[in-house]
Amino acid sequence: MTVGEMSQRMSMREYQNWMRLQAIQPIGDRQTHILMATLCSIVASIGGAKSTPAMFLPQPPKPQRDPADVTADIMRFFKPLIKKG
Repeated sequence: MTVGEMSQRMSMREYQNWMRLQAIQPIGDRQTHILMATLCSIVASIGGAKSTPAMFLPQPPKPQRDPADVTADIMRFFKPLIKKG
C-alpha cells in the first residue's frame, strides 16, 4: 500500500493507535531483534557475563560524512607537513 492509499483508507486516529501499539508491542524485525537479544543475554548470563538485552540489539548505522568534508580534514591534517616552494 502506498502512502497516498493509506491516507485515504486510514484515519489519523487509527494511525496513532497503531503507533501506540507499536511502541509497547513491536512487530516485525524489531520484535525479532528484541527476542534474539533477550536470548543472547540469557546465554551470556549463564556463561557468567553481566549483560542486558540492549547490549545485543543492532545499532543504527552512523551517518556517512560528505567526501568533501573528509578531504578537507585530511588536507588540514597534512598542511603543516607540506613544504611550499
